[in-house]
Amino acid sequence: MISKHKSSKTSIEAFKKFIKARILRLTPAFIFLSLIQLLTILILFPQKVYLFTQELFYSSLNLYNIWLLIRHIPYFQKFTQTLFYNHFWSLSLEWQFYIVWGILFALLFRINKKYIIILAVIIAVLSMVDMYYMARLNENINRVYYGTDSRFFPFMLGALLAFFEQKIPKHDYMFFITGLASLALLIFSYFKFNEYSSITYPFVLFSRCSHFNIYSICFKIFYI
Repeated sequence: MISKHKSSKTSIEAFKKFIKARILRLTPAFIFLSLIQLLTILILFPQKVYLFTQELFYSSLNLYNIWLLIRHIPYFQKFTQTLFYNHFWSLSLEWQFYIVWGILFALLFRINKKYIIILAVIIAVLSMVDMYYMARLNENINRVYYGTDSRFFPFMLGALLAFFEQKIPKHDYMFFITGLASLALLIFSYFKFNEYSSITYPFVLFSRCSHFNIYSICFKIFYI
């Protein structure tokens, strides 16, 4: 969206260009996949047509992750069930982010770029806290993975870095160190914890704290 803004007159025009580009890129593949699946189901699994139409409807609206929550489908058991658009839950999260963040970007960029940065940091922090609450206090693992609010912070990191891509030094060792530390923590967690462990998501939250270095770099560059 940042790149679209450089070639657009207004932030709203950049948002429209970005959404149009994403639709033109993804829709043909989605239609082709849906047609192939429909033909296969009609021939081999006619009893699954109703389930397919449900999934097709929510996938086309980019609400597939919400549908999985409504159906109470466990995240770590979804591969044992018949799901035709299983991979669309993450794409739905991306689209929800594009819409929400795109609207905020279009409105706030016209006022002051500083407000966008502050909002991105606030949303990222709230999202991480929400993930911790859902996993540790509410013990709702599926809500952690499928929920839009609990999965927004990675997108916010990308949005922050996009603002300062050209200003960040190519040989910045802080990114190398924090990235290496995060990778080490991630590998350690794979061997130490399982998906239902009570410490898993607080530990992940702790490992994400290294990303606050990215926030500090963004603010440093912005205010200097």
